[in-house]
Amino acid sequence: MKSYNPLEEKLRGKLPVYVIGDAKQVGKAKDAIESAFDLASKL
Repeated sequence: MKSYNPLEEKLRGKLPVYVIGDAKQVGKAKDAIESAFDLASKL
């Protein structure tokens, strides 16, 4: 499996970009949800 994240390059510099979950690193759904929660709580 491989991460897929085509929007990061297009949006970087135009909007704040946060890459989480499988877009950052292939892993388990639980880990993606946890990283999303952690990021959202910091914003």
